[in-house]
Order: sequence, then C-alpha cells, then structure tokens
Amino acid sequence: MAEAVAGLELCGEVPAADGEAFILCADRPTTARGLVSAFAEELGVPGPVGSLPAAPFRVMRAVNRLGYRAAGVELGVSRRYDLFFDDKAYDNSKAKQKLGLQPRASVREAVRDTVRWYREQEGR
Repeated sequence: MAEAVAGLELCGEVPAADGEAFILCADRPTTARGLVSAFAEELGVPGPVGSLPAAPFRVMRAVNRLGYRAAGVELGVSRRYDLFFDDKAYDNSKAKQKLGLQPRASVREAVRDTVRWYREQEGR
C-alpha cells in the first residue's frame, strides 16, 4: 500500500504525469493469478485452483459492446473483461521512467502489509 501511496504522490508532483495512466506495483512483475495467490496465502485461504473458459466471457463482452453501441452508451465495464482473459504481468517500467518511482517492497511484502492494515482497520 505504501508503494501505491508513494506513486500517487509522484503523480501529483511530476508534470509528466498529467493525462497519463501508470501501473504502481512492485519491481518484479506479477500476474493477476500470482497476486490473488499471494493474498490467498497471506489470508490462509485456498488460492485459485483452475481457470474458467474464456469463450463465454468473450461472447458476453461482445454482446455487451453491441448493446451499448446500439443504445449510444459508452460503458467501460465491457473493457474490464479483458483483465480476466489472459494472465498478464503488470509492469511498472513506465512509472519508473516518467515518475521516478522506486519501489521498495516485493509483492509478498506489499500483500502482507495490505492485509495487516485491513485487519487493523477491522478492530476500530
């Protein structure tokens, strides 16, 4: 969480950040599946076991896009399906180059810190 906060602060301070989107993550790229697995491990729950077939979700995305287009509505949720089709790795090189981001925590450390923070908030 500290990495994300530091990155957001840099976005507000560095003029090159205006109008740009950045991935604020640890230095070593991780996949969505790897991130979910890290959270599951830290929480002591079973992690992902398998994958659902992508074809039904691709069809649903296509139908949603056609429906939104026909209605003249732009709804960004149909683009979010793309996150689940491939196990993409998230990379912070753009944030490092343009913002000067210098991540200090690994994915495991960041997950551990995030889970600890949320557990502390539950007690309030």
